[in-house]
Amino acid sequence: MIAMMYIWNIEMNAISLVNLVMSVGISLEFCAHICRDFILSAKGSRLKRAEKALAYMGSSVRVLEGNRFDHRWSSL
Repeated sequence: MIAMMYIWNIEMNAISLVNLVMSVGISLEFCAHICRDFILSAKGSRLKRAEKALAYMGSSVRVLEGNRFDHRWSSL
Protein backbone atom coordinates (compact mmCIF):
# COMPACT_ATOMS: atom_id res chain seq x y z
CA MET A 1 0.00 0.00 0.00
CA ILE A 2 2.77 2.41 0.84
CA ALA A 3 4.42 1.72 -2.52
CA MET A 4 1.17 2.49 -4.35
CA MET A 5 0.81 5.68 -2.35
CA TYR A 6 4.30 6.66 -3.49
CA ILE A 7 3.55 5.82 -7.15
CA TRP A 8 0.30 7.83 -7.05
CA ASN A 9 2.05 10.77 -5.30
CA ILE A 10 -0.18 10.61 -2.21
CA GLU A 11 1.34 12.54 0.67
CA MET A 12 1.55 11.06 4.15
CA ASN A 13 -0.90 12.97 6.30
CA ALA A 14 -3.53 12.13 8.90
CA ILE A 15 -6.19 11.12 6.38
CA SER A 16 -3.93 8.91 4.29
CA LEU A 17 -2.53 7.21 7.40
CA VAL A 18 -6.01 6.48 8.75
CA ASN A 19 -6.97 4.99 5.39
CA LEU A 20 -3.79 2.93 5.35
CA VAL A 21 -4.38 1.56 8.86
CA MET A 22 -8.04 0.76 8.12
CA SER A 23 -7.24 -1.03 4.86
CA VAL A 24 -4.57 -3.18 6.52
CA GLY A 25 -6.86 -3.94 9.47
CA ILE A 26 -9.81 -4.94 7.28
CA SER A 27 -7.58 -7.13 5.11
CA LEU A 28 -6.13 -8.95 8.09
CA GLU A 29 -9.55 -9.38 9.68
CA PHE A 30 -10.95 -10.87 6.47
CA CYS A 31 -8.05 -13.34 6.13
CA ALA A 32 -8.22 -14.31 9.81
CA HIS A 33 -11.92 -15.18 9.62
CA ILE A 34 -11.48 -17.25 6.44
CA CYS A 35 -8.49 -19.13 7.93
CA ARG A 36 -10.32 -19.76 11.20
CA ASP A 37 -13.33 -21.25 9.43
CA PHE A 38 -11.04 -23.41 7.28
CA ILE A 39 -9.12 -24.72 10.29
CA LEU A 40 -12.21 -25.42 12.40
CA SER A 41 -14.05 -27.19 9.58
CA ALA A 42 -14.25 -30.86 10.53
CA LYS A 43 -15.42 -32.47 7.30
CA GLY A 44 -13.95 -33.17 3.92
CA SER A 45 -10.80 -32.59 2.01
CA ARG A 46 -8.85 -29.37 1.89
CA LEU A 47 -10.78 -28.32 -1.21
CA LYS A 48 -14.17 -28.89 0.46
CA ARG A 49 -13.04 -27.06 3.59
CA ALA A 50 -11.83 -24.12 1.47
CA GLU A 51 -15.12 -24.03 -0.45
CA LYS A 52 -17.09 -24.02 2.81
CA ALA A 53 -14.91 -21.31 4.36
CA LEU A 54 -15.26 -19.03 1.36
CA ALA A 55 -18.97 -19.72 0.88
CA TYR A 56 -20.08 -19.22 4.48
CA MET A 57 -17.53 -17.09 6.27
CA GLY A 58 -16.37 -15.14 3.22
CA SER A 59 -19.84 -13.86 2.38
CA SER A 60 -20.53 -12.97 6.03
CA VAL A 61 -17.31 -10.99 6.38
CA ARG A 62 -17.99 -9.19 3.10
CA VAL A 63 -21.45 -8.12 4.30
CA LEU A 64 -20.08 -6.98 7.67
CA GLU A 65 -17.35 -4.94 6.03
CA GLY A 66 -19.91 -3.30 3.76
CA ASN A 67 -22.06 -2.40 6.76
CA ARG A 68 -19.04 -1.00 8.59
CA PHE A 69 -18.24 1.18 5.58
CA ASP A 70 -21.84 2.44 5.34
CA HIS A 71 -22.00 3.32 9.04
CA ARG A 72 -18.67 5.10 8.95
CA TRP A 73 -19.74 7.41 6.12
CA SER A 74 -23.37 7.90 7.16
CA SER A 75 -22.31 9.95 10.18
CA LEU A 76 -20.60 12.61 8.06
